[in-house]
Amino acid sequence: MMLNLNDLAWQTYFSEHGIKPYTIVYEDFFPDLESSLGALIDWLVGIPEQRALKLTTSLAVQRDNVSAEWASRFRHDLSSVGDPDEGAEFACASRIWSDFFFGLGWQAALTGSPSVRSGAF
Repeated sequence: MMLNLNDLAWQTYFSEHGIKPYTIVYEDFFPDLESSLGALIDWLVGIPEQRALKLTTSLAVQRDNVSAEWASRFRHDLSSVGDPDEGAEFACASRIWSDFFFGLGWQAALTGSPSVRSGAF
């Protein structure tokens, strides 16, 4: 959600100042690096199309099934912002961590003594 708020803030700033930013999408940029970088350079300084870029990179795509799962979870969480039923899972986890840290459950975990507050710790 913070990323979307950040994007919205930048879009608002650009709009209010009449700026048309150059948008780069990671998944589109790196598969054809020479063409993508050439288009970016053209946008920045207006170099003619006849230039020849000799590019090499040691970069490799690092995404895998785990990052695909994270992206899916992120999109799901983002689509449910404002839905009161979706916050229950986070609220429960947040309460548990809050109780652990602020209820001094972490001290009990270190010393092996019973928790200062009643609960799961």
